[in-house]
Amino acid sequence: MWPTLFHFGPLSFHTYGALVALGFFLGYLRMASLTKQNGLPREIAADIAWICLLSGLAGARLLYVLFNIGYYQLYPIDILKIWQGGLVWYGGLLAAAATAAWWLRKKKVPVGLVADSAAPGVALGHAIGRLGCFMAGCCYGKACDLPWAVKFRSPESLAPQNVPLHPSQLYEAGLDFLLFLLLNLLARPSRMGKGRLAVLYVGVYSVIRFVVEFTRADERGPVVAGLTSTQWLAALIFIAALAGMFALRRKEKTLSHAG
Repeated sequence: MWPTLFHFGPLSFHTYGALVALGFFLGYLRMASLTKQNGLPREIAADIAWICLLSGLAGARLLYVLFNIGYYQLYPIDILKIWQGGLVWYGGLLAAAATAAWWLRKKKVPVGLVADSAAPGVALGHAIGRLGCFMAGCCYGKACDLPWAVKFRSPESLAPQNVPLHPSQLYEAGLDFLLFLLLNLLARPSRMGKGRLAVLYVGVYSVIRFVVEFTRADERGPVVAGLTSTQWLAALIFIAALAGMFALRRKEKTLSHAG
């Protein structure tokens, strides 16, 4: 669509990177606001944001490379070209969550409270980042003849040229934004602190990703029993989220009876 914002001499400023940065910034602002509302120091939000940014980028790129290892064995230098797209959200989510949880436990900060404070901002940042995918042409959809099919005409686009495709990136961006609205509605201090909001985000997003995957055509690893690697991962994470929700409910009931 519009892969490059502008050129400055030999440098190119990519729309994908700009929108990912915007999503990160707006997501951080929402997280910082909720962190303050929940009685935590504002600097916690800034520390976690940077930790998640760096570990998330590494994890997202690593999983994408693993899904496409054949290509990167031939062109290893391309592993560094993240401005061309090629980030698997689940890789970033898992790496960021694990690193943040480790850091929070080390600092003796409530993991569940911070996770709940972060969830709406993560959904918002993800929605905006998917618009960056649309601009770059990565994560493109399958060919279709629907009235809302899109054609990528820029020679810099990563999507097939002049072919009507599902706007898979916009499907996910729209659904992610609706998820943000839901989480934002539920993000009240009285409902937070147990990790429930974060688990809800993970579970609902897994469903979104599983469904949207049926419309995607870009290479994302082997297909097993008609499902992509990402769909299998989404299914496993959904089951884990469901188990986590039941575990949280059981823990709350046990504490209420003990009280």
